[in-house]
Parts: sequence; structure tokens; C-alpha cells
Amino acid sequence: ELIDNYRSCEQIVGFANEFIRTVGNRMKHEDIVAVKKEQGGVMVICVASSLEMSMLNAWRSIYRQYEKDTVAVLTTTNDQAYLVTELLNQNGFRARLIQSNDGFSMMNLAEIRFFLEQVSKEGPVISEEAWEKAKEKLCKTFKRSNHLEACINAFTQFSDTNEKMYITDLEAFLQEARFNDFCKCEHGEICVSTIHKAKGREFDTVCMLVSGPKTLTAAQQRSIYVGITRAKRALYIFHNTDYFERIQNSPQGRTVRWGRDTKTYDEPNEIVLPLSYKDVWLSFYKAKNNAALIEELQSGDVLQFREQKFGEKTKLVFWADINGKTQRVACSSDDYYERFCAQKRKGYSPVEARVQFVVSWWDQNTREECYIVLPILRLRKKK
Repeated sequence: ELIDNYRSCEQIVGFANEFIRTVGNRMKHEDIVAVKKEQGGVMVICVASSLEMSMLNAWRSIYRQYEKDTVAVLTTTNDQAYLVTELLNQNGFRARLIQSNDGFSMMNLAEIRFFLEQVSKEGPVISEEAWEKAKEKLCKTFKRSNHLEACINAFTQFSDTNEKMYITDLEAFLQEARFNDFCKCEHGEICVSTIHKAKGREFDTVCMLVSGPKTLTAAQQRSIYVGITRAKRALYIFHNTDYFERIQNSPQGRTVRWGRDTKTYDEPNEIVLPLSYKDVWLSFYKAKNNAALIEELQSGDVLQFREQKFGEKTKLVFWADINGKTQRVACSSDDYYERFCAQKRKGYSPVEARVQFVVSWWDQNTREECYIVLPILRLRKKK
């Protein structure tokens, strides 16, 4: 079995070996060996209050050491990733959220559907001329879209690896593709991602937020192991569990810096609540007039919002100005509305909504397809 690690320094590799030692059903049983002999470091901080605020507080003190590094903050949950991105940007650090297509295929993105429609006009084989024309049309039509760059990255990867481009091969490639694989961070930006989405990436410095139950399943342990091994030179772990106590008491623990953050942090001034497939009322999109209007929207467009009664239930409705008219384009599920109300009870009020994704949805009952909007809502704490 392959045991050489060419990515990480000795301290990180040793820490990873000790962490994974108790996981059952491991594919590899020998310790990984660090090929790089350069010095690095691991620090583990047990946090009494907010992991996100603790990480931000620490980063303010240490970021100048890593200004030339590639840096990532890896989180346990999507909500944490959104919050960390907001906190970093609000405090003057350039951060980019590595989004994913959780719940839908990349093939369902409106931008991808448009491109496929353009290149499919010639037949089963896509000529270089048709490919370039389709890219030009995509860039012109979706110039407002926040996802245009990632889509172009995906098409570039496909064309670079396929001398002869078949429609069927392109569709298969997009069907299997992960949107986050094509989201690139610029130099000086902090990449923010869930641990799961970081698989296959590497960074000079990684800050990892680990939260959850007192005991871990084998799958959860492997996920954290993946996060640990994304770091090349420096690893900071902020946690509120007892996962790492065994390592602290082991010989490997002597090579790690251990710390505690006992501060009580205020809740952040702003939070975001994104809506996924499960968070929208899908029946709303069955109306034919809605589908045509939604196709006019692009990722990043501003939406209006209001609470509205539907019989005995209240939902959050999103509106957009389309062709000079204000039209309803999305409606929350009951569960999402409850989450929204829970934040309101904490003192948060909605201040902005935007389009996060426009994706196609296939209704199994009617056997029809239409576009739907997945918004993202920003809330601010009342002073």
C-alpha cells in the first residue's frame, strides 16, 4: 500500500496518523510517512463559546504570518461555512465560499442548460467553432451570473481533456461533476468550505472547525481526517468536543500546541440562511407563468421578500422585478419558515435576499420540467 505523503509536513502527518488510529475498517493500516521534512505546526483549541467567533479572533492575531500562503477554513456544516464567509468579509479579510450543488446535478444549472442547448444544434459531435460560439453566447447572456466563472472552468476542463468533443460525453461529464471542483479562489482569498467539499484540494494553512456529538462514527472520523490532511504546513483546529483528548495524552500530543478559548462571544451581527431544494415549496413552481419569468433571473440578482399567509400557514415569499413587473419567484417550505422564525426570536431581521441558483426541476407527478429559484437570505441583528 502507498504510505508516502508528499503534501504535508511531519507534524501534520503524525497528528493525522494518531487521529485515525482508532478508526475501524480502515483501508490502510500502516502509518503514513511524510516525505517533506520542512517544519510546520499543529494547534488544537478547545472553545467554550462560538467556534466561528473564536476562529475569527485568532485569525486577527496570526494572519500576517500566512499572507503569502493559500489558506482555507473548513467547517463541519454548510451553515458554518456561510457564517464564516460572512464574518471574514465583514472584518476585512477576502473570503470566498466554495459552494456546491447539493441536492441537484450540475446539469440542472440554468447556465449549463443554456450552453448545452447551444452546442447541441450541430449534432453528436461539437466542432471547435460551435464550442467557442456557445461560450461567447453564454458569457453574453449570463454576464450577471455569479456562477459564470465556475461554468467556464468546467467547460475548459472538458475541452482540454477531450480531443474530439461528443455531446454524450459532455453530458456524462456534467452529470458526474461537482460544482465546487470548479470554484477557484484567487491569490489572497481565504477559501471557505465544508470539510466534505475540500476533498482533493490542498492548502498551505488550514483552520478547521469541528463540532458535533461527543462520539464520532467511523465516517465522521474519516471526514475529519480528510480535513486534517488538506493542510501542508500549518493546521489550526477549533473544537467544542472531546475528540482530541486521546491525542493530547499520547506521545504525539507533545508535538502539538494545545489551547483553550474560554471567552463568551456575542452572536454575529449578520447571518445568512440559504434555501436548498428541500427549503422551497416546489408546488409553487408548477404555475406556467412563473416558469417563464424565472428564466429571466440570474445568480446574484436582488430579490424582495415578505411573509405571506397561505390558508392557515405563513410562508416567506420572494419577489423579483422582471420586465418592469414585480412577480413572485420563490416560496419557502414550512420547515425553512420555522428556521427563519427561530432567528427572528433571537433578534435577527431580514435585510437582503438574492438569487443563489436557478436550476431545472423535474416534477415526477406531472412529468414536466421547469426552472426554480433557490434564494439566499441575509439577516441582521437588531441593535
